Amino acid sequence: MLALLLMLFTALPAHAITYTQSNSVMILSIDRRMGGSGFYVTTDSGNSYIITNAHVCGEDQYKIVTPQEGLEFKAQVLFKDKEKDLCAARSRYPHKGFKLAKNLPLCGEYVIFMGYPQLEPFTVQATEHCDRVLLTTVKHGNSGSPVLNLDLEVVGVVDAMFKDSEEGFMVNLKLIRDFLKGK
Repeated sequence: MLALLLMLFTALPAHAITYTQSNSVMILSIDRRMGGSGFYVTTDSGNSYIITNAHVCGEDQYKIVTPQEGLEFKAQVLFKDKEKDLCAARSRYPHKGFKLAKNLPLCGEYVIFMGYPQLEPFTVQATEHCDRVLLTTVKHGNSGSPVLNLDLEVVGVVDAMFKDSEEGFMVNLKLIRDFLKGK
């Protein structure tokens, strides 16, 4: 697996990983003890949203968002869909983010996801995926992390993990597009 990670990350420009870490992926937490990850996405129409899971947003109208730079600010929850487990928020600090991919990767292709598992330091993981299943360890706090193709375009959002398993789920690109178009 280490050889695969080295191969993937040598194929990606170093500035691309640094950019995404410091500017597009963040921690969403109210009390700094519980929360998840979130990320900026820019839609085809040019709107910018913070995307995470509905279960990360909870019932709160505002969430504290803590980006890698250590800044803290509030973001207003604009809309959420509990069935799709997606939430969109906007801060008063608009930011360009990841673009949505044109297509889902094929089953067995590699994707990467990045976020703050257990609200700890930023991590990047590479894994194979198939449909909605990520074939790697997903931890608490990875919920809301972007799942990206190797062009660093969004193909999903980390959603949940299998109990007592090494695998996790993601909300796929089609559901994200439907969610953003419906609003």
